[in-house]
Amino acid sequence: MRVGHAARRVVEHVLESGADFVVLGPHAAPPELPAIRRGIAERVLDDTRRPVLIVRHPPEFEYGRVMLALDLSDESAAALRLTESLAFAGEDIPFVVHAYHPPYEGMLASVGVGFDRLDTHAQAWRRDFATGVREFLRRHSQDPWRYRLIMAEDRPVPGILAVAGQTQPDLLVLGARAQGPLLRTLLGSVGQEVAGAADCDVLLVPSGLAQPKSAA
Repeated sequence: MRVGHAARRVVEHVLESGADFVVLGPHAAPPELPAIRRGIAERVLDDTRRPVLIVRHPPEFEYGRVMLALDLSDESAAALRLTESLAFAGEDIPFVVHAYHPPYEGMLASVGVGFDRLDTHAQAWRRDFATGVREFLRRHSQDPWRYRLIMAEDRPVPGILAVAGQTQPDLLVLGARAQGPLLRTLLGSVGQEVAGAADCDVLLVPSGLAQPKSAA
C-alpha cells in the first residue's frame, strides 16, 4: 500500500521491484485535464518501458483469441516478439490487422479521377501494404505463416477497432510509442485511443524492452 499520486507510486514500485510486466485495470486521465495529465498506463509506458496489460473483464478463461495490430514499427516488432514468447500465443492462430489509408485518394477524387482508376490505385496500395506486412512477419516472427492477415482500409484507430469488433478477440496487442504528455497532446496516441475504446483486454508493448523472465 502506498499513499500519494497513483501513477507516480506505480512507476516508483515498478522501477524499485524490477517488474517485467504491469497489469492494470482500465484507468484514464481525468476528463477535465485530458491533454496534460496522463493515465497510469501511459505513465508506466513512458517512464518504465514495461509492457502494460489493461484488463477489462474478469479472468474466467485463458486468452485463446489474440489479435495483433501492426504498423511495421519497432514497437510492433516488440509486440510481436513478446506475444510469441508468452504461453497464450499457442492457443489459436492470431489475427494480424494492419490499418492503412491509400495516400492521395481524396485528392485524386477531387480532381475528377474516375472510379476505375481510383480502385486500381487502392488495389495497388493494398498489395504493397500486404507484402510489407508479410515481410515484416518473416523478419520478426518465429512462425510467420500462422497469422491470418486482415487489411483495414481506414485510419489506424477506427480501422483497428472495426476489425476487433468483427473478430471479437480476447486480447488485443499493439506497440506503444513513448511520447510524453506534450507530444501526445499534439499528435495523439493510437495505443491510448484503442485501449480506451476497445471492449477486450489490451496489451500495450513499448520498444526496447527485455524479454520477461517467465518467457519461453
